[in-house]
Amino acid sequence: MSGTSAPSSTATPVLQRPWVLATLAVAAVGIGYAAFFDYKRRADPSFRRNLRKQRKRVEKKKTEEDSAKARDVAASGGAADGLEAEIEALLNEPLPTTPEAKEAFFMEQLSKGETLAKNGPEFFKLAAAFFYKALKVYPAPAELVMLYQKTLTEPVFNLVMGFISSEVKKRQEQYFVSFPDASMNVRVGEEPDPKRKAPDGTPLKRRTLIAAKDFEAGETIYEEEPIVGTLNPAFLQSGEHCAHCFKPTACDGKVESTRTGATYCSKACEDIAWETYESLLFADYARPGGSTTTTLVAECATDGVIVPLHMARFLAYMVHEDTKKAENPDADGFGVWDHIERLRYLELTPTAIDAKYITMLQTLLGEKVPGLEDFLTLERYLLLKGKFLYNQMAVATRQVEALVAAEAAAEAETTAEAKPEEPAAEEAEKPTEVIAAAADPAPELDVESLADDADDQQADDSPAALLEEEDTSSAIVVEVEKSEDDESAASGDAQDVAADAADAETPAAEEPAAAEETPDASTDAIPEATVEEAEEEEEVKSKEDEEKPKVAVLEPERSASAAAASTAAALYPVSAYLTHSCTPNVEATFPRKSRTLALVAKTPVRAGDVLMTAFVDLALPYADRKAALGAGWRYTCECGRCAAEAPKEEEAEEEAKVDE
Repeated sequence: MSGTSAPSSTATPVLQRPWVLATLAVAAVGIGYAAFFDYKRRADPSFRRNLRKQRKRVEKKKTEEDSAKARDVAASGGAADGLEAEIEALLNEPLPTTPEAKEAFFMEQLSKGETLAKNGPEFFKLAAAFFYKALKVYPAPAELVMLYQKTLTEPVFNLVMGFISSEVKKRQEQYFVSFPDASMNVRVGEEPDPKRKAPDGTPLKRRTLIAAKDFEAGETIYEEEPIVGTLNPAFLQSGEHCAHCFKPTACDGKVESTRTGATYCSKACEDIAWETYESLLFADYARPGGSTTTTLVAECATDGVIVPLHMARFLAYMVHEDTKKAENPDADGFGVWDHIERLRYLELTPTAIDAKYITMLQTLLGEKVPGLEDFLTLERYLLLKGKFLYNQMAVATRQVEALVAAEAAAEAETTAEAKPEEPAAEEAEKPTEVIAAAADPAPELDVESLADDADDQQADDSPAALLEEEDTSSAIVVEVEKSEDDESAASGDAQDVAADAADAETPAAEEPAAAEETPDASTDAIPEATVEEAEEEEEVKSKEDEEKPKVAVLEPERSASAAAASTAAALYPVSAYLTHSCTPNVEATFPRKSRTLALVAKTPVRAGDVLMTAFVDLALPYADRKAALGAGWRYTCECGRCAAEAPKEEEAEEEAKVDE
């Protein structure tokens, strides 16, 4: 071992020197390139432009890759593996109820959503779910959606909007799954409406009420309570009927409220009305001068309208529902707005009376619930009014039998009074009056002009013409009374025309000799008996006109009979889907003389049949039914009865020629 010598320690650095040199060389190159890169970036503008272009290309490529991944994720299920259950649990999580809790919840959801949105496309859907939950508690969701559109990336924003659309669609589908309740034995279906077409010409669909099982004539299909109802103007202040259930108040338990001024059939009705809507409307009942709602009631009674009261009670009940929902946020079910927003409505043009009532309602509601006046815009007022006018039904709670008997007695009395009396003997012995009348020449009459005037008068006074000329944007006149002067003028003109026509057709050979000897004598003289009969007929017509009601229903109400003793008008959410027919298979009745509606089969009804009732008085002739339907509901009935009663085309053309 002494012959070999160990390597000297001084040789180790020499052996490692190549690696050190290589490392130093790489470091020197890197530092040099960095210095050169920094110099070029600072001194060469074209180099800086190329750098920006390269950076943009990289960012664009990354964005495209993220969008492609987001689309792939959405197509494959919408989230990374294991996140779907978390998203579902998040969407079903109950929302806070107090303002402080809502604010904290909102900030928490926004923070989580922003964090997850930065983690890549796999977490976009979960991030969108957090943004959607934040939207649910935000007081102005429309504004927040606009903010989302400006700040969120397109994939995340589209997912948020997808959550919103999904909820709306799910709620719409669920509505007609659970409404009407199965116990009502009906369902809402759809059928093509040939009168309403889309821009491409395909018929739109209309909703109808369909029987779920068989019923025989006379059987009750269901009973229903209204979501809103109001006494007719004639009974608003009379106290004859309960202001809540519409029963006659001729009973021992009736109550006159000191808070609302209304009359109720019982203390129970007063308590229900006060709890659900009157407590808000009459919250200022102790104010000097009375509540603003009392003024609204008086105005509606004067103008003969009830839709403004419908609207006030409806909005007050919405506030009551929201209060109950805040107390129990987990409660399921649909509210009154869910019901009414799906109903058909009339498109209306605002009028002066609308401007008056919308101002009154905004003042009334704004005093009770600050901010509610902003909800009732002109557009929403007209929308609600159109829905009430199209769907409200007449509520008959008076004793129809007693009314019919009274009408029959009045008719018999009128007939007895209208019976012509025998002329007195003294008048029969005075022929000189007739001779004197015949001796005075009557003025010449223009037969053609009088005939035209008579036709125009009759045409103007016909119910159909009156309905067509009336402003039907919000009202329908069922019966209009003509004045005595108009009636007498029409009667007198018609008699003169008939006399002139008879004289013109009488041959000269048949004229009396007295007329030949007296050229100045008039051949138009009317015998005394004819004059007396005409006067008696005018008396009868005058009495009949006096017995007619001066004011009829100014707003359309669905009612199959004008003699149904309508007491009030109400909107029933299920019965609103009934369609009209002049040969109906069901009838709305009120057997308890209250607001409770019972739908009864008039003819045998089979499962799957569309249920149809009458919107107008079926005793009216075809022309009047057509006019009433067009004025009140802008509807043309094409049932078998209308087809049979409608005038033939030839007759219509002849009538048009005569009118011309």
